[in-house]
Amino acid sequence: SASGVSGDGSTVVGQSSSANGPEGYYWKSGAGMIGTGDLSSDGVSDQFSSNLLGTNQAGTYLCGSGTTGAQSSPSVYATRWNASTGLIQLPDLSSSGINFSFAVDSSSNGQMIIGRSLTTNGFRAFLWTETGAPNGTTSDLGFLLPTPILTGDEVGVTSSAIAITPSGSHVVGKRGYSVVTVVTVQPPPSHP
Repeated sequence: SASGVSGDGSTVVGQSSSANGPEGYYWKSGAGMIGTGDLSSDGVSDQFSSNLLGTNQAGTYLCGSGTTGAQSSPSVYATRWNASTGLIQLPDLSSSGINFSFAVDSSSNGQMIIGRSLTTNGFRAFLWTETGAPNGTTSDLGFLLPTPILTGDEVGVTSSAIAITPSGSHVVGKRGYSVVTVVTVQPPPSHP
C-alpha cells in the first residue's frame, strides 16, 4: 500500500509483498515499482521487512523503517534510502536494547530526516542529521513542549515528528496519544 508521495508527484512510496516478505518500494512513472530491500543479512534466519513512509520533494531520498535481527527478536530501525547508498540504518534513541524507530519525512537535500523512536521513557520525536557518526546523528526532540502535560489522555511522555520543511528549518509534530495540538520546533540544529 502507498504511504507517501514526493512534493513534485514523481515518486510514490509504500510497502508491498515480495518473495522475501514485506518490502518497502518506490514507484516512478516508466519504471514501475522498485523494491529497496531491507537491513537483514540473509532474510532467512533474520527477519525480512522494510517499509517506506516518506520522501523528499524530488523523490530522491526515501525514508521509513527496516528490520534486523533474528525472527524471534527483531529490531526495527528508521532508514534512509537513495540511489547511491541504498537502504541505510539510522541510529535510534534507545538505550534499553529494545530498538524500534521509523522515519517519516526528509528535507529536500536528504541531510535531515525526522521520525519517532522508542526510548526508556516512551516514544520521542527525533531529528537525524547526516553529519557525525558513521551513519549520522540522531537528536531527541523531547516532548515538543517545555514541560509534559499529564492530564487525561494527554500523556506527555510521547511525541512524534510528523513533517519537516524542505529547508529543514522547521519540524512539526504532536505530543501524547490523542492530542491534536501541532507544535513547531524552531530551529533544528544548524548544519553546513
